[in-house]
Amino acid sequence: MSTTPCGTFAKIVLFVVNFVFWLTGVAVLGIGIWVSVDRGTADFLQLFEDPLFKILGYSMIGIGGFVTLLGFIGCFGACHEHKWMVWLYFLIVLLLLLAEVVSTSLLFAFRSQVETFVNTKLGSTIKTQYGQENREGTTEAIDAMQRMLLCCGNHNFTDWQDSDWYQEQNPDNTTQAVLYVPQSCCIANGEKLSNRAECQESPDEINVERHSTGCFHSLYTKLLDYVWVVGGIGIGVAVLQVLLLILAVVLLRNVVDDDDEYED
Repeated sequence: MSTTPCGTFAKIVLFVVNFVFWLTGVAVLGIGIWVSVDRGTADFLQLFEDPLFKILGYSMIGIGGFVTLLGFIGCFGACHEHKWMVWLYFLIVLLLLLAEVVSTSLLFAFRSQVETFVNTKLGSTIKTQYGQENREGTTEAIDAMQRMLLCCGNHNFTDWQDSDWYQEQNPDNTTQAVLYVPQSCCIANGEKLSNRAECQESPDEINVERHSTGCFHSLYTKLLDYVWVVGGIGIGVAVLQVLLLILAVVLLRNVVDDDDEYED
């Protein structure tokens, strides 16, 4: 087979872009394997037992593997000018583009449901699961979240006073000082707490030794930041996919079969 100069240009661009796709797919695949094996990279994700959060690493493995395969099909089809592979590549990219449009629309349409889920799940977890027997993983996840996001409680530190942890730490007949929040709510100076007693034992709303922001606000704000970043990347990817579809069509229209060239 041979191509016209226009087809050669489309072939080179398709090969280069899909080689980048292949490298990206390998990178995402590697990160997915790393996240799946090293769960400590994001301990607070264990708070949410929803399957969407549990399969994060496996999803990255699947996406990375798919992008790697797609990049290979695009590279090989363009390099060797196999029409059936270019058609297969065109179909896959077109389906991906349609799926991205639908999924992005659903993501923004159901944003309020995501907000409600995060708020409800986080509040109930703090209230009933923190510090309980056989809930060590949940306890560690909440502590990691509060330290990482510099927050305390669901909406503020008073959420802890409605928790089972608070009741266990402060029985009615105790003679010890009342503990209002866990240590993970306290502001740390490096590895050490600057004033643990002032942080945990003070009921004052304004406390310079304790994080003042609720974790729901911090966590949801971070999630929204990721959503907008993903949305912006999605728009860029969609534009790139449209260009790839155009290039694939150009290549298909400018590939000349050997038989056709001989007849001419």
